[in-house]
Amino acid sequence: MLSAMATLMPVVSLPPNLPFGSVPQLTMSSSMTVTLTNTGNAALSFSSAPNVTGPNAADFPIVGGTCSVTTPVAANNGICTVILTFNPSTGGAENATLNFADNATPAMQTVPLSGTGIPPSVTFSTINPFGNQVVNTTSAAQTLTISVMANTGTLAFTSITITGTNAGDFAIPAAGTTCPQGAGMLVGGASCTVAITFTPGALGARSAALNIAGSDLPGSPKMIALSGMGTPPPAPAVTLAPTGLTFGVIPVGQNSMQNVTLTNTGNAGLTITSISISGPNMGDFSQTNNCPTPATGPLAAGGMCTIIVTFTPSAIQPESATLSITDNAANSPQTVALAGGGPGFTLSVPATSSGGSGSTITVLPGDTATYTLMLVCSPGVTGTITLMGMQPLPPNTILTITPSMVTCPSATPVTVMVMLQTNCVPSLVGPGPWGGGPLGVPLRILPGLLAALLLLGLGGKLVVQRQTMGTARLAPALVLLMAMVLPLCLAGCGVSNLPPALPNQPTTPAGTYPITLVGTGPTGAKVTLTLTVKVI
Repeated sequence: MLSAMATLMPVVSLPPNLPFGSVPQLTMSSSMTVTLTNTGNAALSFSSAPNVTGPNAADFPIVGGTCSVTTPVAANNGICTVILTFNPSTGGAENATLNFADNATPAMQTVPLSGTGIPPSVTFSTINPFGNQVVNTTSAAQTLTISVMANTGTLAFTSITITGTNAGDFAIPAAGTTCPQGAGMLVGGASCTVAITFTPGALGARSAALNIAGSDLPGSPKMIALSGMGTPPPAPAVTLAPTGLTFGVIPVGQNSMQNVTLTNTGNAGLTITSISISGPNMGDFSQTNNCPTPATGPLAAGGMCTIIVTFTPSAIQPESATLSITDNAANSPQTVALAGGGPGFTLSVPATSSGGSGSTITVLPGDTATYTLMLVCSPGVTGTITLMGMQPLPPNTILTITPSMVTCPSATPVTVMVMLQTNCVPSLVGPGPWGGGPLGVPLRILPGLLAALLLLGLGGKLVVQRQTMGTARLAPALVLLMAMVLPLCLAGCGVSNLPPALPNQPTTPAGTYPITLVGTGPTGAKVTLTLTVKVI
């Protein structure tokens, strides 16, 4: 009787847990089924649909099954099912709970759910520096490859951008770019690419960074350095060698040739529009060349051509001109100084003389005027220079030039000594040309003669007054008197030229005299220098 009246009630039997194991992050796992068994003697009815709760509930979605509020589970081992999957949103362990609410005791039954998300393993290829790029021109693209290792999580991009100091110089073109620049996914085992170009907006070093951000990217955002160098547009540049031509001394009517090499040291073609010669003596210089003309095309970068300059002097004076090249290089026109001609040497009195007194010297008759000159050979001159004095020389003088011949080339200036030896004859009486006074006596010794006569008169007076004085005592007095008079008679002769340079010639008259020196160079060209001597 008691057993016939036993209580009818449902009894729920569930698995202890549902482990999904390891699943790549943001990747849906295979489905798994939870089976509920009613082992009771009464039907099981649900008060609400099965649901999942817990910290990671959203990652364990219910995707199917037969457990339903509208369908009771029959007694005596009736069953229903709940089908779930695991889609981990994070890398690491995740947990949730599957809940059943029904008319069994207790009224709530649960099944623990678990799984582990495997984060994405991401690799990035290398971006090299862009190097030199002409300003305002775009480089070829470089490609960055982003890869997610197989059996790891899905990479969830949030943005791919360029930031930094010169961000505007770098761009991500659509061509060659497969990675999403906004929100997007890259599953494990897949790759995508980001193309990057460089367009420098200014000269010099330019830099920025490529920023890759993702919700599950370790170390997000990933920053990849971008760099490049802005360079000037291609342009030609001209180098001339040499930058000046010195032809030296060339005989009038003859010619000499020298070469100028023009090199395009730039990185673009050089268009030469003209090669010409101008300047004071342009008529004595000419040129020929093998350089390309605008009609034949530019001179390629690194190319060379030759300009042959010919100098044909029409005079012995120094000549000069300028070779000019006009082209499309930045420093156009380029010039080469041309020089040539002249006597081939210079002859001068140094500003500060050594061993001389300049170009004007004052002497007494009989003295020697010594001049120190400097002779300099012009560059490139070879041969002999002859020095000589021009007639007439000052009266009764001797001119000596040492050395009188100089051989070029000479590494240093050559010192030339010029000596003019004047004449003086120490005689009381001489011919009229000496500038004499009465009876042909030179005016310069008249004061001495008058002094001698005066002293002789005084001596005679003493003899008369002292008649007692003996002749022996008078003779010494007369000798002393003559010794005093003779120097006065000889006054006016220098002391550096005794005896006379020209014993049989008169004394050099007082006066200012020019001395003309002439140097004759290897080509016959002459240089004249005038010195002055003052005889007093």
